Amino acid sequence: MLTEKLHQLDANLRRHHADVYETLYEGIDPHLREGDPCQAWFQWKNGQQSFICPLFIGRYRFVPFAEAQSQPRTMRRSIWRDPMGAIATLLFARRSLFSWPLLVDAAFDGYYFSRVSRRVFHKFKGERDRFFGSFELFVDLLIQLSDSPAQSSDQMAAREVDLLMRYSV
Repeated sequence: MLTEKLHQLDANLRRHHADVYETLYEGIDPHLREGDPCQAWFQWKNGQQSFICPLFIGRYRFVPFAEAQSQPRTMRRSIWRDPMGAIATLLFARRSLFSWPLLVDAAFDGYYFSRVSRRVFHKFKGERDRFFGSFELFVDLLIQLSDSPAQSSDQMAAREVDLLMRYSV
C-alpha cells in the first residue's frame, strides 16, 4: 500500500514539480527493520542536497537519510555541551531528540517521523504538533499537495493547512 502511494507521489512530482523531482537523489537501502515505513520512504528517494535546490511547494526540502538519522544524535550530544539549551530542548522540543526529519523548511519546521511512536508529525514552532494516523496518510497529504502545478506560496500554504487539518490530529 505504501509503495503504491509512493509511486503516485513520484508520478505527481515528475509531472507537476519536475524542478524538485530532478534534484531528488535516487533511493537507497537504509537497512532498517522490516515493516519500518522509513525503509520504503528512503528506498523511494533519498532527499535533496541542500536548500539551494528547488523546494517542494516553495517551502520544503526532502531530507536525505544520513542527515535525518544524524540530526537527533547531534541534538542529544548538544545536551551535554549546552546545559541551558538542553533545558529548553527538553521542555519544548523533546520529541525532536528521537525523530527523523523527512521534509523541512529553512527554520527546520516540517514533517518528522518519531522513532518512538512510529508516526509522522508536523512540527511548527509555537503550535501543537499534529500527528498522522499512519505513514500512508502523510503520503496521501503529499500526493494531494503535488497533484497540480505549483501555485503562489500563499495558495500552497493555505492548501497545506487545509489538508493538514484533514489528514492529521
